[in-house]
Amino acid sequence: MEIIHVQFSGAALAARRGPVEVSHDDTVLRRRLTPREEVVLTDLDGDFHSARVLMIDNAGVDPIYFLHLGRRLSLVEAARRLNEIDLHGALTQIGNALQY
Repeated sequence: MEIIHVQFSGAALAARRGPVEVSHDDTVLRRRLTPREEVVLTDLDGDFHSARVLMIDNAGVDPIYFLHLGRRLSLVEAARRLNEIDLHGALTQIGNALQY
């Protein structure tokens, strides 16, 4: 599972209608996401949210992901989703994303 930092506050995410749009270049991921893939989002407030890839627009050079925003996650829940086995590695990944 991947973690993606979005340039929205938690309030802005909660107020959104419809999917969250994120370009692949903005994700800083090394690989492309796939439809129905689950991810963890972090917002500008440092909160975590579950999300799922609904659709991918590959019309341009940079794919655009349309993400269905799920519920807010605690730090422990986010870490577990990112890596069930290696909690320390997951917390490190979360810390790195928050510094972005």
